[in-house]
Amino acid sequence: MTRPNTLKSFQPKKNKILSKNAAGYQVGSIVEEILQQLYDLGGASAELTFNAYVNVPDGIDEQTQRVIKENANALGVTIRVR
Repeated sequence: MTRPNTLKSFQPKKNKILSKNAAGYQVGSIVEEILQQLYDLGGASAELTFNAYVNVPDGIDEQTQRVIKENANALGVTIRVR
């Protein structure tokens, strides 16, 4: 039985600029403090969408591009270049 005024879905949206020194911690905190609360609900499922917009004024050298593409493939991440 569903209680009145009970949310059935939760879709927070907030752009957050991550610190280059703490990005892993910051993303981990989002998962731990928000998603984990939702995962703990019986029968809940969640999807996390992560977009990163990076600007490198002098460009990205070929070696770095190769490493990024290999890491993305290993992690199942899609990279789009503009």
